[in-house]
Amino acid sequence: MSYVVAALAVLATFSVFQVVLVAGLLRRVNELSGRLTQLSQDGPVSLDRMVPAGSAPAQFTTSTVDQELVTSQTLTVPTLLGFFTPGCKPCTAQLPHFVERAGATPGGRAHVLAVITDAPGTREYVARLSPVAQVVIEEPNGPVATAFGLKGTPAFALLGERSTVTASAITVAGLPSAVPA
Repeated sequence: MSYVVAALAVLATFSVFQVVLVAGLLRRVNELSGRLTQLSQDGPVSLDRMVPAGSAPAQFTTSTVDQELVTSQTLTVPTLLGFFTPGCKPCTAQLPHFVERAGATPGGRAHVLAVITDAPGTREYVARLSPVAQVVIEEPNGPVATAFGLKGTPAFALLGERSTVTASAITVAGLPSAVPA
């Protein structure tokens, strides 16, 4: 009988411990949920993924998939810029938003540059982006990514006078709605 009492005491202690642990975890989940709600209400997310606003990229020279020469000096101002890596889930999620924004960009595809990191799935990205953007395919840390100090994809920017970055974000919605002149 004393074994049964001892087993019940251990079981009761263990049960109380689990209840306290679950209560603590639920409280923490509620705190984090509140923080996420606040972040989503604060507006679009923008992180430092390239040279800061007000800065110009370093000089670069590259070619588009249509064999057109693109340099830091030949970018048509204003320019909408997007960096993508096929296979990257956030890139895939942002692709339709970028295509829509690029299609509505004044001046058309001459004012849009899409840079795709060469990876499996590049052809699909080229097919989706070519109608609305000049498309460049480059290796990781290629000339355009290096010129803009790219730290990750997806990344988006608006370029203004003298090809300076006027805004950058990790989502298309994080960019201002009007392309600055």
